[in-house]
Amino acid sequence: MFDHFIYKYSAFEKRCVVPITAFFEPHEYRGTKYPILFKNSKEKFLSVAGIYSITKDGFVSFSLLTKKGSPFFAKIHNTTAEPRQIILLNDILVKEWLNPDLTESHIKEIMNVQFPESELQTYSVSRDVFKQTDSNYPEILEFEEYEGLDI
Repeated sequence: MFDHFIYKYSAFEKRCVVPITAFFEPHEYRGTKYPILFKNSKEKFLSVAGIYSITKDGFVSFSLLTKKGSPFFAKIHNTTAEPRQIILLNDILVKEWLNPDLTESHIKEIMNVQFPESELQTYSVSRDVFKQTDSNYPEILEFEEYEGLDI
């Protein structure tokens, strides 16, 4: 992020927090991918570290930041050679992340703090998540059991 001219400015000047209620990561088991839902076990939203930019014509775009996956995330997001995870921030780190006066080392320090995995609930959901048709329906968040899949 600090080595590429496109992201470096945003890293220092345009950090944001993206609130989400849940997210999905793929898990491969016996050659088939299964969607695993992650959500806060305390029924709160999750705060994801992000950066944003504003185009000359006023459009705002943002990116969710990722880092190398912890062993917990690597076990689930096992579909790539280098497992990754989004950067989740606890309430204290949210305030720090939005501080406009952070140095590069402080930004990196915040990015490397591991969100307490005990506060995450994970379970498999419908493979409809992977369909190109609309999977935006409430039942998509419900647990779905698959034989042999043990997450």
